[in-house]
Amino acid sequence: SVTADPTWGEIYIDGDPQGKTTPFVVGNLRPKEYQVVLVRDGYTVEGGAQFVTVKPGQTVTVKFKMKKKK
Repeated sequence: SVTADPTWGEIYIDGDPQGKTTPFVVGNLRPKEYQVVLVRDGYTVEGGAQFVTVKPGQTVTVKFKMKKKK
C-alpha cells in the first residue's frame, strides 16, 4: 500500500504512472525491487523516491511525507 501525509500524491512505480493517487493498495506486483515515487504539483516529497523489495506473500507499506513548496 502507498500512503502520503498530509495530502495525496500521484503514484509512479519504476517510472510508470499508475493512474492512482494515495492512499491506494497496489496489487499484482511480482517479487522484486521497485522504485516508488509520488508526484503532486506544488509539493515536494521528503526523502524523494523509495525503493521497496516485494517478496512472495508479503505486504509492503510505503509512506511518504509531503511538504508544500514555498
